[in-house]
Amino acid sequence: MGFSPLHYSSGIYTNNIFCGIILFFQGWRLDPILQFEQFLLLLLIVYFTIKDIVINAVYRNR
Repeated sequence: MGFSPLHYSSGIYTNNIFCGIILFFQGWRLDPILQFEQFLLLLLIVYFTIKDIVINAVYRNR
């Protein structure tokens, strides 16, 4: 199974749409929801960082 750019970017699109829906519908009641959104973005950043490190390590060892 190889690297798929479509699979890589689908997580970004899904997360951005979810965060945009939260911002659009919640209005002024954003304190706990923004904290949850920041947590989701942090998880996404950590996931892609680890994934990139693993992919680069695999390609470097070839």
